[in-house]
Amino acid sequence: MKQFYALIIILFSSNLSFAQNEVLGDWYLYTINIDNTNFINQDIGIDYPNLRFVIDNAFSIFEGSVCNGYNGECIIGDSTIEIIDLVQLDGPCENEPFEQAYFYEILTEISDSSTNLLDYQITGIGMDQTLVITDITNSNYAVYNRQPQPTNVLGDWYLYSTTVDGLSLHNAEFSGGQPKIALTQTYGYQGLFYEGSNCNDFFGDYTFNIDGTITKIDFTETLNFCDNNNTDEFNFSYRYSVLNFVDTANFNYEIIANGDEETLILTNLENSNYATLGRTQQTPNMIGEWFLYYVVVDGNQTDRPEGSLPMIEFTTNIDSDGFYYGGIGVCTGYGGGYHFNPQQTFDTVYLNTTQGNSCNTNEENTFENLYFYSVLDNPDDNATELDYEIIGTGDDATLVVSNISNGNQAFYGRQTLSINENNFMSSKISLSKNPVSNSLEISTTQNLIGSNYEIFSITGQQITTGILNSNLISVNQLKSGLYFLKVFSENNGIQTIKFIKD
Repeated sequence: MKQFYALIIILFSSNLSFAQNEVLGDWYLYTINIDNTNFINQDIGIDYPNLRFVIDNAFSIFEGSVCNGYNGECIIGDSTIEIIDLVQLDGPCENEPFEQAYFYEILTEISDSSTNLLDYQITGIGMDQTLVITDITNSNYAVYNRQPQPTNVLGDWYLYSTTVDGLSLHNAEFSGGQPKIALTQTYGYQGLFYEGSNCNDFFGDYTFNIDGTITKIDFTETLNFCDNNNTDEFNFSYRYSVLNFVDTANFNYEIIANGDEETLILTNLENSNYATLGRTQQTPNMIGEWFLYYVVVDGNQTDRPEGSLPMIEFTTNIDSDGFYYGGIGVCTGYGGGYHFNPQQTFDTVYLNTTQGNSCNTNEENTFENLYFYSVLDNPDDNATELDYEIIGTGDDATLVVSNISNGNQAFYGRQTLSINENNFMSSKISLSKNPVSNSLEISTTQNLIGSNYEIFSITGQQITTGILNSNLISVNQLKSGLYFLKVFSENNGIQTIKFIKD
């Protein structure tokens, strides 16, 4: 599918005026107005048709295309373009009425002995310039811009949150029915076609505007019983307070990041309410209980105190800031609100701890403080953004949560550890890289050649054994997840270290 536009390239000539020079360059066609009725370009694509001017003595030779090619001659003045002739090439055109109106109601109305005089006006500067070409005889005109209609906003977008009158509400539907909107390149009745769902399906037409905004022309929705995890307040906020289902509405849009982390901020220009959408659906695989194994703060690993069972549970229970999470550290209960972001991160909005439950040892207090205030919560911020990665599946899954502002991490698993952790703190070996893809590379000052080793799952099941003949151990055969490496050295006994296979 092609997009209508005019690419104007005029070779510089010493006798061109400033106004003539200003019309040089690329111009993309957005709308035409015929007899006071607007017709909107509905073609968006990569095969851009063009209009090209070349100076040849007194005349400019031009050629280009909309659906089909055309060429002719013209004279460019300080504020006018006089079309001398225009020849249109034959061929199929999906939007032929638009093409014919553009050619014969604006560019030329000529007979064998007449010419057509067009007025042109340029406003704005740089890439924000707008060009209006008007047929002087009938006042029909075409509107162009320096930039083509966007394609990066096309496609599926999944709803993460709405913000209405300053209050943010977050999507709680994680199934295949997650609210979405799709901006398509398909022709509608009055523009391009969009469709979406938020409990009920909806659809309508939209257009891109010369000022970089989007106009929703109409809105139709199915009227079915609403049965999903979102509250009525959330459903109504999206359809009625942001999209405005009744009237034509204009929207500003901003796209942040790219790829799977693309984020679309769609703002209703009338009331400033907005929706935050992402390219990927929210995934439920983080929901549920996770058992904390260790934290890494400022590059130093600290294992959970022996005999403790810290855990966290991410729920879909609605909270004022999204959903509720809670758990227990070593000896202190904690909880707060969280919500997902399109960048495949999540925010913890606050963290509350139970009062009066003090830990018995400095080791326990230190571990809790590192976990609570160096990973889960930035005490000086209203919200803490956390990246997360899930490695493996089912009971073998490992959750790695990383504090984006400081890089500190917490490592969890779906199961409690069944292997003795007494050897962790005394281990004198480390890994050059963790997580690993293909091989474990042991880093140590000891000579471990000839030492026996074993690899265990987090449930204590022995996976493989061997003898070290170098500092590398192949783990290609392992599934993704958390494992333990035991090395039996002659001088230091059993040494154990955790690693993650991604």
